[in-house]
Amino acid sequence: MGKENLQYYIHSTLANNCIPVLMKIKTAGFINFKKAYITDRQIFMWLLKEELEIFHCQYEFIYEDEKYIYVFIYNSEPLKAVIGELCDHPILLNNGYSSVEPTIDNYIKIFKHRYMDYAIHKVTFPHELGIFLGYPIHDVEGYINNNGENYLLNGYWKVYDKAADAVKIFQNYQCYRNKAVELILSGKGLSEILI
Repeated sequence: MGKENLQYYIHSTLANNCIPVLMKIKTAGFINFKKAYITDRQIFMWLLKEELEIFHCQYEFIYEDEKYIYVFIYNSEPLKAVIGELCDHPILLNNGYSSVEPTIDNYIKIFKHRYMDYAIHKVTFPHELGIFLGYPIHDVEGYINNNGENYLLNGYWKVYDKAADAVKIFQNYQCYRNKAVELILSGKGLSEILI
């Protein structure tokens, strides 16, 4: 895959999976890139970094296996606010997150370790990811308490309460996603969505 094709792959993956984050209407996203489409890792990393800088988003490589590269993409200020608000929540405290030093770097480091444990040792999935992604806390709790079942609505996340509010959010996300995909299909870059 040449540079142009790799750039198209990055753009289309971000458009389909992360545009609400890029547009600053969502705290964070957790996406995977298929290694089969990444023929040059250095160019991939450079192109991804370049694209995310346009949108002033930060990122962290979380895990890599034989098929995928998993990346956490986030907006610093909203993520900092979520962490500050929920740092005393049992989902975080019971999984090794400290309310004494609730910094983005510390929390990402802990999440990275917990995700690696999940991926390698098949331990429990680190459900605190839902908090970092900006999902309503009642839905994160509902997901954990119901083992992912008995939800009211399944969209960008599984909804356990306030479904009408979630529908509005999902519609907003979908609107941006549709615009982003349309740009990519017409041969334009994602940055055009900012115009």
